[in-house]
Amino acid sequence: MAEQTGFPTVQGHCPACHRESLFLGSGGYVTCARIECPEPDAASTLLERTTEGAL
Repeated sequence: MAEQTGFPTVQGHCPACHRESLFLGSGGYVTCARIECPEPDAASTLLERTTEGAL
């Protein structure tokens, strides 16, 4: 089994900059890797809203 280095990538597009540049960051937050992204935590924010609405 290969050892994983760095943060794992996440399939999909960033809701803020629309790039395929998401990764699973510290604490399990989906984050955009693009430095020019206006809201790198937009995917996590969207996921949190979706989860809260399901409760």
